[in-house]
Amino acid sequence: MKNIKQLQNVIEYFLLKTLVFFFRLLPEKLALFLLKGLAFFASDILRIRRKVVKDNLIKAFPEKNNKEIEKIIHKHYYNLALTAYESFIQKRKETHPYTLEGWELIEDALEHKRGVLVISGHFGNWELAGQYLAQKGVKLNVIIKRLRNPYVNDYINAPRQKAGINIIYKSKNMKPVFRALMRNEIVVMLVDQDAGKEGVRLPFLGREASIITGYARIALKMDTPLVLGIFLRERPGYFHFSFEKLVLPAKSRNASKNYLRIVNLMNKGLEEYIKLYPEQWFWVHRRWKGSRKATPVETIEES
Repeated sequence: MKNIKQLQNVIEYFLLKTLVFFFRLLPEKLALFLLKGLAFFASDILRIRRKVVKDNLIKAFPEKNNKEIEKIIHKHYYNLALTAYESFIQKRKETHPYTLEGWELIEDALEHKRGVLVISGHFGNWELAGQYLAQKGVKLNVIIKRLRNPYVNDYINAPRQKAGINIIYKSKNMKPVFRALMRNEIVVMLVDQDAGKEGVRLPFLGREASIITGYARIALKMDTPLVLGIFLRERPGYFHFSFEKLVLPAKSRNASKNYLRIVNLMNKGLEEYIKLYPEQWFWVHRRWKGSRKATPVETIEES
C-alpha cells in the first residue's frame, strides 16, 4: 500500500510538471485562450465539483436566476485557472501591475510591536497576494495546510519561499505563530473554509457554518492587531490589494464576547467582498458541511 501511494504521488507530480512545461512553451495570449477552454472543459464536460459550486451559489444568492448563476460558475472556473497560471506557470515577473489601498493600516498596526494578523480568504489570486506582500519589505508568515502529496507540496511552496515567505503548517502547536508575532511580523490566515468540530456555529452568507475563530483568540492572548486583507483580480495580470477594518483587541472580562465580536466583524467583511465579486471566491469548497459539528454560539455566550 505504501509503494502504491508513493507511485501515485510521483505520477501526480510528473503530470503537474508536464502541464506546467507545456503551458510555459506557449505565447501568453494562446495560453490564456486555452485556459478559457480548459476552464469550460472542467466545468461543463468533466463537471469537476460543479454540483457543489452550483448548490453553494444557489443557496448564497437565492435572488439570482439560473442564467446569472451559470455566468458566475463559468467565470469562477476561469478564475481558478488564471490563479494557477499566474502563480505557477506564467514566466516569473518582478511584479504584476496592482493598486494598493489601506497599507497605512498595516504600518499603524506594526507600530504596536505586537505583530499583525492579516485575515483573508481565497479571493482573486490568493497565491500571489503573499508574494506581493513580502515585496513590501515586511517579514511575512503564512499558515497553510500541508498537502497530501509531498512532491506537489514542495513544488507549490517553492515560489512562496523564494519570495521570502515563512510557511507555518496548520497544527495544534501555535508556538511558531506566537514567536512570529512577538518578533513583530505579519501572520496571514485564510479563514473562509469549513472548521468542522473545531469551529463555532455562526451565520455565513445566510446559512449556519462552522467558523474559524482561533485567530481572534490569538489576537486577544497576544494583544495583536488584526487587519482584513483582500487581493482581487481586476483583469488577467492586474490586481487590487485592499486592507481595511483595523481591529485593536480590547482587554475585557468577557473574553468570549470580545473574540466573537472580532470574528463577526471579519466574517461580515469577507461576506461583503464575496457578494461584490462572487466569481472570485473559492466555491468548490464544501463550506457549510461542518455546521452541525461546530460549537453552538449560544454555548460560548453563556460561558
